[in-house]
Amino acid sequence: MANRAAPGTGTPAPLAAIRRPPVGLVARYDLIFLKLYAAADSGGPSGVHFQDLLALRPTEHELQAAVAWVREQDPTPEFSTIVEQVMTHAPERLG
Repeated sequence: MANRAAPGTGTPAPLAAIRRPPVGLVARYDLIFLKLYAAADSGGPSGVHFQDLLALRPTEHELQAAVAWVREQDPTPEFSTIVEQVMTHAPERLG
């Protein structure tokens, strides 16, 4: 593989000198929390984050833990109402 130019210089830089961003994975349990927050924050039960949340097939225990965490992130009454709307739809869709 050829050397690439260092950004902004036009001068080739050795591949070992090019910084690569770290890559990580989110655990399923953590993803449930994040997807619940995202569902409540953008679109509620009609959005893509809610569909992603359902695809994770969370248990009732996981959902309740996620709700507690989400409410800590945004304790406003308006956000709590949206979280409740999402949670109302989750059990019926998880069946």
